[in-house]
Amino acid sequence: MPNCSNPYFSEIMRSIEERCFELGYNLILCNTDDRLERQTKFLEILRGKRVGGLILITAS
Repeated sequence: MPNCSNPYFSEIMRSIEERCFELGYNLILCNTDDRLERQTKFLEILRGKRVGGLILITAS
């Protein structure tokens, strides 16, 4: 997610978080500030954690 302080993205995240909770999933939120190096680092971390799924929210 580019930035969760943007009201558009925060509304989306709130809905995703609620649904994850209902289904018994844990949510890991990664704010990239739309910077490639942060995106790459977060993807490496998530790959290492062997997450079960990934939702990408982009500004473009």
